[in-house]
Amino acid sequence: MNIGFISGTGNEGKALALRFGMNEHTILIGSRNKDKSDSTVVEIKSILNDINIHGFNYQDTAKNSDVIFLALPYTVVENTVLDLKEELKGKLVIDTSVPMIFQKGKFTRDPNIPSSVSENLSNILINSMIVSSFHTISHTDLNKIDHELDHDLLYFVNEENSESIFLELINTVKGLNPIKCGTLDLSLLIESQVPLLLNINKNYNKSTSLKIKGL
Repeated sequence: MNIGFISGTGNEGKALALRFGMNEHTILIGSRNKDKSDSTVVEIKSILNDINIHGFNYQDTAKNSDVIFLALPYTVVENTVLDLKEELKGKLVIDTSVPMIFQKGKFTRDPNIPSSVSENLSNILINSMIVSSFHTISHTDLNKIDHELDHDLLYFVNEENSESIFLELINTVKGLNPIKCGTLDLSLLIESQVPLLLNINKNYNKSTSLKIKGL
């Protein structure tokens, strides 16, 4: 499967690209600056030499991918996808956005964003399939390619077709246990848990995640 990352040059995008690239997917690193995406390709290949990976701008990444991860700062994600609506038609878009701010030494959800980022995206990309996920798995854990993951993967989705494609992709990566949490509007709830985890990580100098017991 061709998996694109917009942006693929930040910590989260690079870590996800590396983890999925380990599992025989073709990886497309998207950046506004083609030189930056090419540099990231070199960086990732230095870690995983046999990965099938290419660097593109945003438009070409979206055009040539089957699935696209959005790993952008929440402040630019909506304006970015507006420019990519045509390229993203009919494709699965996995949104990892968290509207989060860091003030006075602590992480909090941005109170100026009243609804879920993913729900807003579904209203913009009406011809795409949107899934909200990968909020609570840190890039630190994803980057540990010598360790198999052991994480519950919380996700939110509106349509069955979107869900089936998403699960087909997730099942190619060992150690991810997908857990459906509801529709896209409810991803607002997980966006509030990410600052919680980051504050815990900061206090204990650890990398934490959420585990769901009882299923």
